[in-house]
This record gives sequence, structure tokens and C-alpha cells, in this order.
Amino acid sequence: MAKDSDFYSPPMEKTPTLTESSGPEPYEGQQARQQKESQIEQGRLPQSSSTEDTLALEPHDHGDKTATHDNVRKITGIRWFLLCSALYATALLYGLDTTIAADVQSAVIETFEDISQLAWLGAGFTLGSVAVILPYGALYSMFSLKYFYIAGVVLFELGSVLCGAAPSMNVLVVGRVIAGMGGTGLYLGVMNHISVFATREERGTYINGIGFVWGVGAA
Repeated sequence: MAKDSDFYSPPMEKTPTLTESSGPEPYEGQQARQQKESQIEQGRLPQSSSTEDTLALEPHDHGDKTATHDNVRKITGIRWFLLCSALYATALLYGLDTTIAADVQSAVIETFEDISQLAWLGAGFTLGSVAVILPYGALYSMFSLKYFYIAGVVLFELGSVLCGAAPSMNVLVVGRVIAGMGGTGLYLGVMNHISVFATREERGTYINGIGFVWGVGAA
């Protein structure tokens, strides 16, 4: 007959798992962990991707926030003076032609002896300007500024020549409409060129100058 001691087995020792603490961390492990943390703080070891993404999104302050590489005027000195003079001169001519019809009405009446279409001398220029302002602005945004600015000069001069050589009142009105179309190209070209070549800090001042010069011509 078996005894109770034959069925007795001593309790098994519990093996520590990874989730349970198996005792204090050895000194060597603490030293290695502290060294790794200090290297991360000093930037010697690569950080996690999330930390890198966060740093990449943060703005970098290098002291001068305005003098960036894309905010430096490339044209300076006498070339900038000549450019501004030419642009402001065209804005002056556009303003002058806008209201000049009121000053030449008496001469037109004496030349053509016709007052039936006299009102169209002033309205024709404005009508031509308004008719092409939207398509001209779209073309400026899609193609080279220089060529469409030159096209505006050609149209303006063509209309002016036609007005000067007009044999009748009808031809004079047509010339005014063509000059107005070219004047819009000039004015939009001036504003676009200033916006492109001037820096962000200068842009407002030079654009205000365009309005001032146009007002002087129209006065």
C-alpha cells in the first residue's frame, strides 16, 4: 500500500517572466542606459522618426527673417532707376490719354465739324481698356511679361498714330479704342513688373508710386 509521501512532490519554483521584475538592475545596465540617454540629449544618436518630423516642421530662425534668398532685388543701381523711369513713364502716358479728350474737344470740333460722336472720344478709350483688362491679365499670368508689355506699347502707339492721322470722326474714335486697349496692357505690365522685381518690403511703395504717376497724368 502506497504512502502519502509517495504522491507528494515539492512545489516548483516560479520562473520570473519578462513582465515581472527579477530584482534590481545591475550597475552595468544602469550605467549603459544613462550613457545612451546623455548621448541622445547631446544629439550624438539618431532620434525617432516622429521627433525628426516634428523638428522638420518647426520654423528655423536664423536671425534675419526678411533677407531670404527669394526676397533680394536682382536689379540695382542705374539699371533699377532706368527700369522704374520707363515703367512710370508708361503709367503717366496711360493716365494722360485717359482724360486728354476733354482738352482737345474744341480742336476736334473745328477740324471735323461734327459733334455727334464727340462723347465717344473719352468713352472709347475707357471702353477699350475695360474690354481687354481680364484677358490681358490672364495672359500676363501665363506667358512672358516682356512680350505682352511690348504688345501693349505697340497697340497704344498704333492707336495714337491712328488718332493723329484720322481723316474722320469715326476713325478717330476707333483709334481711341485701340489706344485704350494698349493702355491697359501698359498699366498691367507696369504693376506686374514692379511686383516681380521689387522686394516684399519695397513693393507697396513702388505700387503707390504707379497710382501717383497715373493721377498726375490724368489731372
